[in-house]
Amino acid sequence: MSDGDVKELYRYEAKAEYGGWEGERLDGVRIVLRTLPVRRATPCGVWVWDKYKHKERWVSLTGRKRYAYPDKELAMDSFKIRNRWRIGYLKRDLQHAEMAKAALETEELYMPSLDAILEKAAGS
Repeated sequence: MSDGDVKELYRYEAKAEYGGWEGERLDGVRIVLRTLPVRRATPCGVWVWDKYKHKERWVSLTGRKRYAYPDKELAMDSFKIRNRWRIGYLKRDLQHAEMAKAALETEELYMPSLDAILEKAAGS
């Protein structure tokens, strides 16, 4: 497929649906297919109009990692990979937060006052 043949690109995303009075409850997640129309082509990619973010965006058509893809199957494969990475990062962040919470519950921590921090900054 040449750059001139591409009329639109595709990107899947997960959209959270919140409920409750102030949106404090997660009711579910929808997988949404975004269609990004091509505005113009360059030798290495295309410029698409991202109506969801209200801006133009350049997308490589040759890179291994891309923002969007010329067919829906590749876009879905990319979404699955992005989601696996996201889960890994979130698990690591949750583990870090749980370890910090445990440290707060079991150890006496030195917490400098704001005045001490400001004095030290002014002295340097």
